[in-house]
Amino acid sequence: MGANGIIDFVVGSDVLARTYGGFSHSGQAVTRAGGASLVKVFTKASNVQRFTNSLPNAVEGASAFRTGLGTAAKTAGFLRGAGIVGGVASTGFSAANVISQGNPVEAFKKNGAGYVADVAEVGFNASMTAAMIAPNPLTIGLAVGTGLIYGGAKVVEHWDEVKKGAGKAAGWISDKTSKVGAGIADGAKSLAKKANPANWF
Repeated sequence: MGANGIIDFVVGSDVLARTYGGFSHSGQAVTRAGGASLVKVFTKASNVQRFTNSLPNAVEGASAFRTGLGTAAKTAGFLRGAGIVGGVASTGFSAANVISQGNPVEAFKKNGAGYVADVAEVGFNASMTAAMIAPNPLTIGLAVGTGLIYGGAKVVEHWDEVKKGAGKAAGWISDKTSKVGAGIADGAKSLAKKANPANWF
């Protein structure tokens, strides 16, 4: 495997993206693996294999499903594929956490913003996974929206700690600023003293 083969393995095959990726949401031909919808790649590669298998005198070929899946995996590359697997696992764990809390109304009464954050976490993980599989304005917008809800709910849930941490940070900055300010003032006085010709001799 040469350098190009290693790059294709890690970040995905641009050649397969151009061949099977079709067009983006804006009507532009897909040229890079990172911008290819894996759903489109899977569908087109599966259809090509299905057509090949249906030709007269066709040798028993691979299944359309296996061909589509393999092509999508090669288009995704290792990094994106690992991100998708991790996203699916994270979504599953987040969903299990929400389900384990029981009745949503009771869970919200008991935990409030914490429960909202847990539900938003499921949506965020699911939408991030969807955006990795099929990047388009809808999936990316959902990821941003659920991420904002998740982050906001987490801030509300831990507001006391946030206030306490912000107070400590403000105190630290004030302390460092006053020390730096004093150092600058001392340096300016020293420079002014040296710049005075009366002090040269």
